[in-house]
Amino acid sequence: MKGFVILVIVLIIGFIIYAAGRKQEIEKQNSAKKPPVVQNVEKPAAPAKPSKTEQVSQEVQGVINYGTGYTQVKAGNNAKNKIQNIQQQQNQRHQKALEE
Repeated sequence: MKGFVILVIVLIIGFIIYAAGRKQEIEKQNSAKKPPVVQNVEKPAAPAKPSKTEQVSQEVQGVINYGTGYTQVKAGNNAKNKIQNIQQQQNQRHQKALEE
């Protein structure tokens, strides 16, 4: 049990370090790709950025969800729902064609 807890902590710390480095890389790429500034154009209000602690907690929750399999289960459920919606639409088309 202690080994598992240590493993989770190491994974979380590693993910935080990875995310911080990745964020810096993305910021460097975005700064190089900025379009020219057009003056006299009103910009829409930017959404409030989450604080550092919120970002970290979201990243940690993502790691935990992935580690426990929740992410994979959720993706599988989303895929099943999409398939069911497509099947329902197809059945409605078939019913409409039969009624004509």
